[in-house]
Amino acid sequence: MESILNYNRNVFSIADSSLVLTADNIRFVNESIYTSETIEVNEQVVNEISLSVIGQEQIQFSEDVIDQLEIIAAQCPLAGGNAVFRARAILSLISDNYVYDDINICLQAGIILRQISKTPTASLYPNPANNSVTLVYELPEVSTAEFLLFNSVGMLQLKKQLKSDITQTSFSTEHLAPGVYNYRVNTSSDFQLNGKLVIIH
Repeated sequence: MESILNYNRNVFSIADSSLVLTADNIRFVNESIYTSETIEVNEQVVNEISLSVIGQEQIQFSEDVIDQLEIIAAQCPLAGGNAVFRARAILSLISDNYVYDDINICLQAGIILRQISKTPTASLYPNPANNSVTLVYELPEVSTAEFLLFNSVGMLQLKKQLKSDITQTSFSTEHLAPGVYNYRVNTSSDFQLNGKLVIIH
């Protein structure tokens, strides 16, 4: 048993040393690349920092390295590139006190970020339904909506008000005849979602 443990230790030691040698070769190539743009410089710096800790059991960064990471992490991701997110990820290993407001950071860099508004979604399950059905939906904030259920000839069978702070609601279908129904979700922003519901008893 002891010989197997020694063998495993030797294998892991060789693997670690070959990983460090490979990382050193990659570091050399990384350092030899000419960079002129901010995105390239950021990528090269973060690569160097990442490669410097490969193969180490305990990861420790000097104050200079932390300062470099903080400078990159504080940039607008659209101006600084993916290295900004990588720097933030590395810093999050050190401390979870870092907070970044990309909208304001990018605004200072002259880049305006738009917040993507939520697109309303709605679906019914189970479908086909037996005695009850659940509507799962997502509405934009401060929006109201109504759920309308029509039979096959277009007569309104059910009307239900929906709130944006709730994401699902259930209702009984026992009073509805078996068949195919059409549903519609109308939002206060004039957005419509349509679908079909099959009821079986």
